[in-house]
Amino acid sequence: EAAKKAQPAWSATPAEEKFKIMNRIAELIDAKREELAKAESMDQGKPFWLAKNEMNRAAQNFRFFATATMQFASESHAMEDKAINYTLRQPIGVVGCISPWNFPLAITIGQIAAALAAGNTVISKPSEHTPIIAFEAINLFFEQGLQKDVLHLFLGNGDMGQAIISSQAIDLVAF
Repeated sequence: EAAKKAQPAWSATPAEEKFKIMNRIAELIDAKREELAKAESMDQGKPFWLAKNEMNRAAQNFRFFATATMQFASESHAMEDKAINYTLRQPIGVVGCISPWNFPLAITIGQIAAALAAGNTVISKPSEHTPIIAFEAINLFFEQGLQKDVLHLFLGNGDMGQAIISSQAIDLVAF
């Protein structure tokens, strides 16, 4: 409900402001790369050097979608002399993001960044096997200006994922 209420304001946030917030998040991931890689290595069990590569990918994902906020375009297609069809790129609403254990931050970040760039709010549920890295990273995002209730983190087992996919308040699920 909180994400649903926050979505209109986030959607109305100017593209340049979304870009700045999301780009600051990418910069923060870069700045905290060692710390986040340590958390992912401990959480998931992968070697530290590989976890550091994941942090690069996570920052790149956020930077890519930050840039995308400035590039969304609508299209029109003439139908001979009869009509014009429009494609309008608009937010969907609340996106439930369920991510796996094997790339816990990079995939989670990719889902979140894409949804936020498009003006949606997010309910993120990382794997119950690797929740620490998502918790560590997402808590940092609010320091960079992300508005309250635009992003929520749900921690728990598969029952939490089931709640997301069956909720009437969730407009789209990314898995």
